[in-house]
Formats: sequence, C-alpha cells, structure tokens
Amino acid sequence: MISSSTMKQSLQRIRPFKSAYAIFLLAGVVFASLIAGHFPGAAAESGESGKVEISGSIISLPATTGFIGEWTVTRSTIVVTTATKIEGTPAVGAYIEVEGTRQTSGKINALKISVKYSPSTGTEEKFSGRIESLPSTPGRTGQWTVSGRTIVVTDMTRIKQEAGLPAVGTSVSVTGREGTDRVFTASEIETQRESAGSTQVEFYGTIEQIPDPIRPGDWTVSGRTVTVSAQTPIKEDNGKAIIGSVVEVKGVLQATGKVAATEIEVKKVSEVSTGRINFRGSIEMLPAGGGPTGDWKVSGRTVRVTGSTRINREIGSIAVGAAVVVSGTIDTAGVITASIISVAGEATTPGYVRFVGTVSSIVPASTTTGSSPLVGQWKVGERTFSVTSATKIDQEDGTAQVGAFVEVEATTLADGTLVAKSIEVKRSGGTSSNYIKFSGAIEALPAGGTLYGTWTVAGRTVNVSTTTRIRQEKADPVVGSFVEVTGNVQTGSAVDALVIEVGNSTESAGGTNGYVDFYGEIKSLPTPVDGKYLGEWTVGTTDRKVIVGTLTRIESERAEIKVGGYVEVKGYSTSTGSVNATKIEVRPTPATNGGSLPEPGYVEFKGTVTSLPDTINYAGQWVVDGTRKVNVGQATRIKREGSRVEVGAIVEVTGAELPNGEIDAKYIEISSSRTGSSFVAFNPFTSVNAGSYQAGNSGSSIIAGFGSNLATGVATASSLPLPTTLGGVSVMVDGRPAGLFYVSPTQINYQAPDQLLPGSALVTVLRNSQVVAQGTLTLDATAPSIFTADGSGLGAPAGQLLRVTASGQLLYEPLARYDAAKSAIVPVPIIRQPGDKLFLVFYGTGLSEMEDSDGNPSNGVAEHIEALLGDKPMKVLYTGVAPGFAGLDQINIELPDALTGTFQITIRVNDGEGKVLSANQVTITIN
Repeated sequence: MISSSTMKQSLQRIRPFKSAYAIFLLAGVVFASLIAGHFPGAAAESGESGKVEISGSIISLPATTGFIGEWTVTRSTIVVTTATKIEGTPAVGAYIEVEGTRQTSGKINALKISVKYSPSTGTEEKFSGRIESLPSTPGRTGQWTVSGRTIVVTDMTRIKQEAGLPAVGTSVSVTGREGTDRVFTASEIETQRESAGSTQVEFYGTIEQIPDPIRPGDWTVSGRTVTVSAQTPIKEDNGKAIIGSVVEVKGVLQATGKVAATEIEVKKVSEVSTGRINFRGSIEMLPAGGGPTGDWKVSGRTVRVTGSTRINREIGSIAVGAAVVVSGTIDTAGVITASIISVAGEATTPGYVRFVGTVSSIVPASTTTGSSPLVGQWKVGERTFSVTSATKIDQEDGTAQVGAFVEVEATTLADGTLVAKSIEVKRSGGTSSNYIKFSGAIEALPAGGTLYGTWTVAGRTVNVSTTTRIRQEKADPVVGSFVEVTGNVQTGSAVDALVIEVGNSTESAGGTNGYVDFYGEIKSLPTPVDGKYLGEWTVGTTDRKVIVGTLTRIESERAEIKVGGYVEVKGYSTSTGSVNATKIEVRPTPATNGGSLPEPGYVEFKGTVTSLPDTINYAGQWVVDGTRKVNVGQATRIKREGSRVEVGAIVEVTGAELPNGEIDAKYIEISSSRTGSSFVAFNPFTSVNAGSYQAGNSGSSIIAGFGSNLATGVATASSLPLPTTLGGVSVMVDGRPAGLFYVSPTQINYQAPDQLLPGSALVTVLRNSQVVAQGTLTLDATAPSIFTADGSGLGAPAGQLLRVTASGQLLYEPLARYDAAKSAIVPVPIIRQPGDKLFLVFYGTGLSEMEDSDGNPSNGVAEHIEALLGDKPMKVLYTGVAPGFAGLDQINIELPDALTGTFQITIRVNDGEGKVLSANQVTITIN
C-alpha cells in the first residue's frame, strides 16, 4: 500500500492518466470511517442569506497598510477589514475570488479573498490611441496594434465598450503593464466615442462579415461596419473578397460610425493560419445529389461537410441563401472541415423577438373600404405590436382573428415598440397553450425522410415546423434517440415544439414516463406540517396533480408559497399523469384584479446586455436592452464560447415569459458583435473529461486538454491548492483561472473552476500572458466518469475492494495489478468467502457539484446515483468529494451477495433536470 503523501503527489502529476491505478489505490482511511459510521463531511450550503461569491480583476486598491478599505473589483465595491482573510498578494490587475456578505448599499463586506492570478510585473501605464489592427477571435484575445504599439489582450483584460464595439480605427484608452520582455499586457481597454462628421479614413483589416450573394451592403472589416455600394470599386487582383480576406479600405467616416467605402482592395497575404475557425456566412452552393455531405460554398469559402459534421437546423432548413454559422478547422489550402454547422436564418440582429400566444384584440389602422382589417395594433397575450402591410401573415392552419393562437416574429424599434415581420396562425382558437419542457425517447417520426411534421416523444404528439430549432450537435434525431422538447402544450396535450435538443441520454429515470418542466398557478395545497407542504398540490389550468415529498427541493426566496401563487414545477411524470416533483421554484406574480393568472408562453429575443449580477458565474438577474429582466439559474444553458459574458455583449435569449414580464432563461447564446463572426488563428485546444475521455464536463471536474506548442517544457504541481500558473502556462475558463495539475507542449491536465453554468465555455491557454491556443469546454450540471486502472477509460476501475470479514476485520484489496508478462494492467478477481461483506471504492470526477437533495450530508449526493452490476442494482453508500484531493470524487458501493461472474458496472446519474447520464463502464470479476 502506498503512503498518503505519495498518493497526493501522484494525483497532482496525473499526466496522461496512464498511472491512474497507482494514483487511486489508497482509500482505506476514508472508507473505514464510513463503516464505523463516520462519513466524509459535506461543504456548507451556499444558500446562506446575504452570502455572495464574486470573482474578477482588481481595478483599484486603497493605499493603506494591509489594503484595509474599499477595493474595486470589476464592477463591485469590496470592503476589506482587519477580519478579512487574504490569501496571496493583492495588486491592481490581479484576478481574485471574494467571499462575503452584501450590504444594503450593494457593497460587499469581504470575509475571504483569494488571489488566483497575479498581474504582469512593471509599472502600470495608461495611454490613448487608435486601433490599427486586432484579431478576429472570441473576446478579441491576442495581439492588437494601437497607435503603432503592440498590446496583448487576454481573457483577463476588461474591455469597456459602452461607447461602441472595438474596431479598426476606433479610439481607445488602454491601461496595463509592460513586462521585462517589453510585452505590454492590457488590464483594461475602453472605447471612446467618435466625433460626428465626414472624415477621410484608410485602414487595413480582415473581412468578418459580407452580404451574400449580392456584395453591396454592410460589410464588417475587423469590427468596423463598412458600407459598400454598387459603385464602390473592389480590386480583386490578389484574391477574392471573401470572409477572412485582408483588405485595404478607403472611405468616408459617417456620423453613425460607419465607413462609406470609396475603394476596397484585396491585399496579397498568406492564407488564414491553420487552426480552429468560426464564422457566419450565407450558403452559395450545396453538394449535388441533395444530401449535406460534400463541399459547400459559404460566403466564398469552401466548407467540407462529412458524416461526422453536426448540423443544427435553427430557424430554417439547409438551402442556398440560408445564413449559417460554421465551426471547424481550416487547412493550409483554406478548406474548412466543419464540425458543426448551425442554420441561423434571419435571427441575426438585436431587436429580434419571437413569441407565441392568443390574439386578444385587433384594432384596424383604417376603416376605409378596401383596406386590410389586419393592419393595425394587435394584442397577443399581454404584448401589443404593430402589423403593417409588409407583415407576412400565414393563415394556412387557421384564420387570423381574436382568439387565434399565433406565433409572431417581430422587430423592436428604438422606442421599444414592436413591429411584426411575420405571423403564423397555429390554431383558429378554442384552446389554451402554455410553456412546457419535457424529455423522452422518440417513438415515431414523419414519413418521407423529413423532420417537419408530427413526432411522437414519450407518448406525446409533438408538432415540428420549419421554425422549430432542432439542436443535434450531440446526436441525430432517429427513432430511439432521447430528446428534450421545449414548446407550448395545447389543451389536448399535443406540444407545438419551439426547440428540440437531441441529447446523449438514453432513458428516463427509473419508473417514470419522462421529465417535465412547466409553470402554473397553485390551485390547492396540503395542510402544512412543521412549515412543509408535503403531499399533493394542484397546479395550472389543467389542475395537474403534483406530489411533493421529503426529497423535493422548494425554493421560495422570490415569493411565498400560497394558493394563487405562481410556481415552476420540475419533476417526473407517472403513468397516472401526476408529477413527482424534484424541485418547485416559487415565482413573483403581479396583481390579477380578481382574474386567473395567465400561463407563460415561450419567448425568444435578441438584444444587448446592459447589466449583470455580481456572482461568480453570473447566475442571477440580467438586464437586456435596458428593460428586459432575464432570470439566469443553475440550469440555464449558455453558449458562450464565441464571447465572454459581459455588459455590451449581444445575446439571444429563449425561455418562458412570466406574467410579471420577467423571462426565465432556458438557453442563452452570446456573440461579441452583430456579426457573430470570428476567424481564430490560434492552435486548437481540445478538452475532454479526464476519466472517460468524452466531451462532457462539469464545474470542479478534472479535465485533460490536448493541443500543440502549449508549453516550452514539462511541469507538475507539487502542492495543494493547485497553482493557476505552472511553467509560465495558465488556462482560463469563462475568464476564470483553472487549477493546473500538469503542463507539457502537447497536454495540460487542469481542474475546471467551480460553479460553471451548463452550456459551452471558451477555454484559453496563455503562455507568458500571451494567448497560444483556444478551444471549447462542453458543460453540464454533472458529467460522471470513472477513472480506470490503465487510464484508457475502459477495463478495471482505479479503486479497491474493502472486505469486512465475518469477524469484523477490514481488509483492503486491489482491483487490478500489473502483469509483467503481458506488459499490461489486468483485473484482479474478487474472491467470495462465507460471511464476508464486500464493498467497492471507485474514483471519478464530475459528480460532486449536484444539489444535496435529501438534506443528508453524510451520503454526499448518493441519492442521485444508480449503480448497476450488469442489470442488478447495487446500494450506493456515498458519492462526493474525496477528502484531500482536487477535483477527485469518490463512490462507495456495496456488492450484492451471491452473484459471481464477470460484470460491466454502470454508474448512472439523474441530474434532476431531465437527464440521466451514464459514466464510462468498468469491469470486475467475482469468483
């Protein structure tokens, strides 16, 4: 048996996880305490009243001993006293995490401050100038040129863009430090407002967006909008003017900030560097034969679509002229091999909104004979908008009239009014429709190979139209696929689907008909016992029965529980139609004037973030376009690899609109500009779960990242807590530093920051403060994986057997050994002996950030875990953090009696949000 200190050192080295068997052999002390009735402790709950956690860069510090006084950290004021515990050396530009309590003034009284990332050395400097060049990368990270000076912009740089987005030619104020290597690293860049007038300008830049197939229109060149007319000469002697081309622009600066081009010349430069690429464009040509596989032409570029390319059909189908976002890799010939193509349709500009509801009034603009009675002011639900002669009204499935159920696409004008672009009548009337999300297996699809029509999912009829967003990055929609459907449920239980996400789950939780998430008014409550409303609730216009038990988590911070109150219910449907609730969230409601509360409908809109909550992961209430309140929770999926979460970012929000006008966000997609385009010149960085080597990850989990030229040498961590800089290398996830186990030129093993929201995050690798690689981290609330003895993700687990003999003796035995003759690690058979009790101790990652639903810290989160020996269930005694280690989770399982043979062990996790996720299978033999 190896020593505890040796085990800790081995864990920090992890390397390519080939030594996982040696890493996790020792667990006897922890499991012995479990048998004795002492369980690993659990962390304190984070829901303590007034307690907050934030992170960010230090903007200013007081000139006092011990830095006592008020600090400015990103957007927050932090009050530091003699009682504040400070870990590390604070300095302006340093990245820190703060734990404290919020005052009524909004300031935060700091209890603990941890310095996670030190700033560049040297004297702080501030200067102003014009941007001469900048990279077309997510977050604009990389090297900028400002008035002839090279500036390094990293994930740590705060970019203030209230005066406009950064672009070539834009005036900026730059704050930062110059290191001994003469590299100037910016801590803050603030754009300056341009003076009105007509000024001659001339600049070089990269084409990031171009209208297709007609070239005249608004181009985006290195962030600047360039208006090209039919008379603008475009010199293409050195190549075509396509996305990614470097051009020289001559023109006149307008008062709006746009440049009216008088000439554009394509410059002769080398092809875009090989690496990961992401850009938006229009389809100009598709492969012959009708199938998607083959070479496409997108805004002049060749895009190669293979059998492994995931196509996300959003707001439309694949067709020439459709707008798409392409993600993939580019080779030296300029050919892009697509990994994901998302059909983006017309939802490309801020102000876009899509919603559904019942028409409550139509007031014609004119009563003149011959004028259309549909042109005028409409009211759908509680939303009023204008319908013009240009509004497209589809009445194929019903008549546009009061009482009809419609789907509306509209544009929000500068004064906040809505003008409808299109209205589709879904039904003539007579039925109600409310927001719903549910999951289950596809049982039937439309005939003829099309995805549009009627699906059957978990026994429900699902109506899928050309406006349904079908997210299929993870898998294709076929009979048997597990999907999550978001939309509006009709009175007869059929669902008009707005979003369908094809997942990697394969089944619902045991004994259920699938997950369901819906809203409704509380119609009845059971008599409370000790303040708890356990028993049967009635919720919604259909008087749905909701069963609330001791494991149901009830969140009532925003409003009180009462009949007439408004709630979101999450749980699992039963065969009787009732719902076993896993969580109930009470929502604020407006006065009803004696009437029933309206049910919320699905809404989708695009706008600019104007304020964000001061939380470590931005969970809380966002404000978009100055007035829209958007609630972001732990289950909100945020696609953010294209840009950081920041004020000024353009976001597309989808979710449920509550009666008080707030939106509960289910999905948010962030883009840094109106084009959403980027050309990434950095090396790609691929991150996978270190246990299973699959794409799924979660906060606090151990990640293996792969790339090239990541570091100049090899370095390993030698102590806990893990360092955030190792061998001059740092990894940033969502702009937060990750703990590092190991760095090398081709691999980095790191621990993801905690409390990461689901979705997709941008991962940036920095070497000596300069960006060298970027990639994407796919995140879920949980991402279960089990470490294996040979580090392959298959075979014998990295763990041990605990044998409790009939006499009470505790014996620890390995589950694998090294076979010198085979030069391989092989399983060790488990030998049964009469009277013995056998327990398995496994190690994994991605399991411990779930909620403790049963309120019992002694078993960790075991209530979410199912362990199968073949197809036989086993008792899970504990699942949670392995004490003394970073990112490592421990699972303690009791083996059932009598069974012998070779078995696959499956660990499944019910995340409480509709997904049942399986870890990689491991193998044991029992004799």
